[in-house]
Amino acid sequence: MTVLNRAELFSRELPAGSARPSAIIARLDVLTREQKANGTSTPEAQTEARALYDELLHQSAPLRQDDRAPSLGTQEELRARFIEAVLLWMSFCQTSSLPLIDSLDTRSIRAFPIDLPPDDAAFALLKRALVASQGSSEQEIADAQERVARLTPTLPLKRALTQALQARLSAAHAHPARFADLMRECYGELPWHASDVDFVLTATGIFFVLPIDGDRLLVPDWARRAEAEREAIGGFLARLARENLTETWRFPAFGLFDAERLSPELVAELGRQVGASPESVRQALVTMISILPKGEIDQYLVHDAWGHTWQEVLNDFELEYLLLRRVSDPLSPSDGPTFGGSATPPFTRAFQAHAGTTRLDEQRLLGTADADLRGRIHVGSSQVLSEILADFVEAKFSRLASSPLPTSSLLAAHTLKYDLSIQDALRQARRWSRPYRNLWSKPEERARWVRALSAEGLPEPGLGEAVDRAAALLEASYAEVLRPAIAHGSPTPASPSPSSASSVVTRILLELALLCGELERVLDETAQARPTPAWTRPTCCPDLWAVGLSHLYEADRENRLWCLDTLVRTSLREACDALGRELDKPGYGSAPG
Repeated sequence: MTVLNRAELFSRELPAGSARPSAIIARLDVLTREQKANGTSTPEAQTEARALYDELLHQSAPLRQDDRAPSLGTQEELRARFIEAVLLWMSFCQTSSLPLIDSLDTRSIRAFPIDLPPDDAAFALLKRALVASQGSSEQEIADAQERVARLTPTLPLKRALTQALQARLSAAHAHPARFADLMRECYGELPWHASDVDFVLTATGIFFVLPIDGDRLLVPDWARRAEAEREAIGGFLARLARENLTETWRFPAFGLFDAERLSPELVAELGRQVGASPESVRQALVTMISILPKGEIDQYLVHDAWGHTWQEVLNDFELEYLLLRRVSDPLSPSDGPTFGGSATPPFTRAFQAHAGTTRLDEQRLLGTADADLRGRIHVGSSQVLSEILADFVEAKFSRLASSPLPTSSLLAAHTLKYDLSIQDALRQARRWSRPYRNLWSKPEERARWVRALSAEGLPEPGLGEAVDRAAALLEASYAEVLRPAIAHGSPTPASPSPSSASSVVTRILLELALLCGELERVLDETAQARPTPAWTRPTCCPDLWAVGLSHLYEADRENRLWCLDTLVRTSLREACDALGRELDKPGYGSAPG
């Protein structure tokens, strides 16, 4: 019987019991796309979506399985990773902050409830409880602390840069165009007026805030500005809209940015102030600068400033985001190692000269394709997971704050935005499958392979036939499961001919539904039983769950993608419970607030 795991990623059948959950996912997809097409959602669509999400969590629960070794790893490794995760959690409070500068007096960023504020006394108690609850020694904690310090090298530099920027801008406080001038230093010369640009600065984030209205600014004097000014800014805003989702190489920053336009004078000045090389400063700044729409500032700021920044400075999601930029590039004979790993031979090795002709080694071709595709799929899935974890931190805010954050999701603000996760997963499925789909469907792509292989010295006789055979074999092996569509058993307007066959993206979404069910349980507990201070009950600290789950995931990404719900339900919960029980014992009662 097929199950949700790495080994059966390309299975042509969904696990038993998947029909109704898959149909729910497909319906949520339809509702979300209808909302996007209409530009707004109706109360009826919201009500239906929320009921469907609740049903999905219930209907998908039977699909879960408590994975154990070897897919989860050894108990010793899980224990060591949890200790490191708690130590990383102690740095979570430094990955963002109350605004250092905020020209908008933004409500949301000021109200974010940190589970573990910076407090050396609290950190000392947690370390002591770690020793007892995990059966470790003080030396093990000290060794783990050293490992954690090596994992977070960008955090001190980013904090130093924002402090230097704060001082620089505070010195120019009386200058009304100081934020517009800084934006020109970061994005190049454009005719910004002083009133166009607002600004939010946190411990690691630099946010320019613009009153965007399509390709114009929503300012009173827009129509009176010179045509050349309006054209220059309109062109910039159009590029910003196009590249907002595609430019992910700067994670945790997003969207349009041209590093070549970053002012050398600004870079040199900041480098002198923080004692870092210009190149180090430049590399840090390009991952810190973002543009947010003024009218939706509360919808995005917490999500970016508290949901994503820690994923780079405490974890390594930026590695996948860097590769994500290349995931949909045309497939080439030299591909294989980039996404499949250094041990994966390039596709070129599957084409061999024999007696003056080129022949195809089908086994080698499929071996490289398997590794390459798994790597591409993993990169795309990491992006979806990154967004889910940011939504999880954001949902904590909405559960605990007096008023929830605004959202474009059809689901309630205090839940995970699974409807948006569906769109993320489908978008990435289109991207990582496109190189293969183009190869077997477009003659010009196969002709490009023939030219590239010929340039490698392979004989012309048989070469075209070998490439055609390779494309046909890849299509026969993968076309069905690589469909960027949800496999389900119920017809919809978008899919009048339903299919019960599997697709990779459907399997991923089923696994993520299981994860969402476990994370919703954490959010429920947080809202119902959160003490003061929150860190004294780790099970009610979503920040720890997010950092801990990410740290465990990164130890074995491709296997643990399929064990995320198990990790939350078993290893992480057991470790959090043990830590909490230790903190409840006499001797910890004087814990600071």
